[in-house]
Amino acid sequence: MATVNREMELASGRGSVVPSAALSRLVAGTLVTTDLIRARHFYTEFFGMECVQYAPGRMLARDRRSKYLMTRTAHDFFVLDVLQVPSIERPQAMVNHWGFSVGSEVEVDRVRAAALARGEELGIKTIHPTTKMHGSYGFYFIDADDNWWEVEFRRGMTHDLLFSHGDFDAENRESFPIINPPLEIAETKRAIIGDEAFFTHGTTAVADCTDCRPFYEQVLGLRTVRHSRQANLFAGGSDFGVVGVGAGLRIQDQLPDNRFIVLVEGDEALRALQERVQETADTFGVQQITEIEPGEFGGNFFRLRTRDQIWFEISTRTPESYVAVFDNI
Repeated sequence: MATVNREMELASGRGSVVPSAALSRLVAGTLVTTDLIRARHFYTEFFGMECVQYAPGRMLARDRRSKYLMTRTAHDFFVLDVLQVPSIERPQAMVNHWGFSVGSEVEVDRVRAAALARGEELGIKTIHPTTKMHGSYGFYFIDADDNWWEVEFRRGMTHDLLFSHGDFDAENRESFPIINPPLEIAETKRAIIGDEAFFTHGTTAVADCTDCRPFYEQVLGLRTVRHSRQANLFAGGSDFGVVGVGAGLRIQDQLPDNRFIVLVEGDEALRALQERVQETADTFGVQQITEIEPGEFGGNFFRLRTRDQIWFEISTRTPESYVAVFDNI
C-alpha cells in the first residue's frame, strides 16, 4: 500500500507559508442517494469520476485531480463518500453545492447543452441558466437526489492563489508569498464535463464569514482565508476547498449524512482534539459533540456540529485506506 507524502508548502491565507504536514487532512465529503447504481452512472458519465462500491450501500468517488494525487502520493486528496438511503430527508440548497472547474466559457456552454440533452437519462432535475457570479462563468444544476452542482470557468483563479493573496481587506497583500503550483490531473473515463475538468470545491452556509474562522484554524487545524466580503474558504493540506457563504440567519440545519471528514493520526490526537472541542464549545458555539466510537471501516471517530449547523467527522482512519479502495481499478 502506498504511503501518502505531505511535503508540500502551502499559503496559509494569513500572509505566511505553512507545511502541509502541519494542517489537518480534509479528505472527504459525504452525500446521499436513494439509488447507488443511478448515482454511479451519473458521476461517471457526467463528471468522469471513478467510483468504487466498497460496502453495501456505500461508494467512494474520486475525480481526475484526486486520482493523480492518490497514484503519486504527493499531496492530500479529497473524495466523495456516498451513502444510499431510503429517502432524502434533507434536500440541499444552492449554498450547499459541489463544484467542478472547466477550461473555458465555451466549455461551460458545451457542458450545459449536453446536460440539457441527457438530463432525463442522468436524472437531472433542474438546470439553471449560466451566470457570472463571484468572478467566474458557470451554471448550477440539481441531481435526482436534490444535490446541487456547479460547473464553472474560473479564469485562472485557483485556491492556492486565493490563500496566497490573503484576506480581501488585509494590509500589505502585495508582499504575501505566492504559492501556485500546477494542478495536474490524471486520465479517467471520457465524460460530459470534458477531459480537463476537475473537482474544486464544496460550499456551505455560515452566519458570519469572520466569526467561524478561529474554530476552523485553532481547533480543527485547517487554514482559512476571507477572499471576499461575502465568503471565506477553508481547506486542509489540499488544493480542494470549502467555501463558506455568508448567509446571516438563513442557515440550513444539516444532518450527519452530509458532513466533512477530517483525519488525525492516532487515538491520542483524536482524544486531544475532542477535548479541545469540548473546552471551546461555548466560545465557538459548537452545538453537538458525540462520543468516540469505532469506525465501521477502520479507526475511531467522533462527530461535531458547529454553530453554523455544519457536521464534521474527526477520524483516525488512515489516508492509505482511502487510496486502497481504488487500487484495483
